Amino acid sequence: GYNPMTFFGAGGGKADEAAKLYERMMTQYPTVTAPYTRRVELAATAKKPGEAVSWARKWVEKFPADSAATTE
Repeated sequence: GYNPMTFFGAGGGKADEAAKLYERMMTQYPTVTAPYTRRVELAATAKKPGEAVSWARKWVEKFPADSAATTE
């Protein structure tokens, strides 16, 4: 599957840039779920479970009918 850390590096600046990009996309494309998916994956891969859960909750709140949001 898609691993954001492989694409953006194991951490540091590239991962931070990716996080900011996904967050901007959430604002620019409010009906698209992909930025939420990627933001959760990025936090989880960076071993930041609290952050991943926080983004997953935001995803579920924004898209309650999206079954993927509750199974990630």
